[in-house]
Amino acid sequence: MKDNFIKSCRVLCRFISILAIFLLATENCLASNAPASVKIISPVQGQTFHNIPSVKVQFSSNLNPKNTNFVLWQDNQVVRTSLESKQLILRRPDRGTHTLQIKVCNRQGQFLAESQIVTIYVHQYQVKRLRADNNLSSKRLRLLSS
Repeated sequence: MKDNFIKSCRVLCRFISILAIFLLATENCLASNAPASVKIISPVQGQTFHNIPSVKVQFSSNLNPKNTNFVLWQDNQVVRTSLESKQLILRRPDRGTHTLQIKVCNRQGQFLAESQIVTIYVHQYQVKRLRADNNLSSKRLRLLSS
C-alpha cells in the first residue's frame, strides 16, 4: 500500500511539472503577442518634490530589456538611457514644472512604445543663514540671504 502511495505521488509530481511547463510556455506566447507597452509607475502625475538632489523614475514594460533601450525624456529632451534597468535617475532637476516620458526603442533605433506623459513639480528653496545682529539681543536673530 505504501508503494502505491509513493507511485501515485510520483505521477502527480510529474503531472504538476508538465502543467507548470505548459503554463509558462502559454504565458510567454501571450506576452510575445501583446502590443509593446511601457508605463511610468513613479513619480505619479502631479507629484511635487522639495529640495531633492534627484528623482527616481520607475517604470514597467512587457518588452525584453535585453533587446531594447529605455530612454527617459524630460521636457521633450533625452536625459538618460538604460539598457536593462527598469528605473532611471533624473539628477539635479531644475525648479519648475517638468514633463517626463519613457520611450522604448530597439537596437536599430526604432521606437517601439512610449509611456504616458507625467508632469512633476520641483521646488528648490534658497538657502538662508541665521546671523546675530549686533544691534539686537543675542536671542533675536534675523534671516539674511546667503
